[in-house]
Amino acid sequence: MPEDRGEQPFRIGAGWPTATADLRTPTACFATLDYSDDAPRLYVGEVVELAALRLRGLREFDGWR
Repeated sequence: MPEDRGEQPFRIGAGWPTATADLRTPTACFATLDYSDDAPRLYVGEVVELAALRLRGLREFDGWR
């Protein structure tokens, strides 16, 4: 399994406190409970290899590698 690398679906600035709980299974599934807003939000996902997404038309940008 690849190294865990989670991301929030939005940019978080330095010094911004968050109340979250990260969950994961022994397989490739994971979830984050985010209590930052009035109503909690649930984000769920699954780890996949980049090639499995079959993305097309991607371009490299400065600092990509």
